[in-house]
Amino acid sequence: MVAGRVSLLLDGDEVTGGPGSSGIAPIGLSHTFRFDSEDARLLLIVTPGNAGHEALFRELAKATPKGSVPDFAQIGAIAARHGTRVVGPPPEPVADSSTDPWRPGRS
Repeated sequence: MVAGRVSLLLDGDEVTGGPGSSGIAPIGLSHTFRFDSEDARLLLIVTPGNAGHEALFRELAKATPKGSVPDFAQIGAIAARHGTRVVGPPPEPVADSSTDPWRPGRS
């Protein structure tokens, strides 16, 4: 995470992190992320680099301008064009996200 708070939902588990945190979503596992603060920013590293995610995220950004309500049917169609399957919208935020299991230095 570069700024703010972001939750990673990975195959049914959820962890929330802040600046300096990192997470891994192995290929083949259902995953998504949710921006939990207005200032949330991510630096994504996608490997292999030929996965087509750059074009996917560009097209998703155009289809869902900031402040708009996502059309999940449209998002699913965009994802399918890029070889990705959308399994559903991310769940609502949890009531208490004060724990940070990704905090740097935490074991």
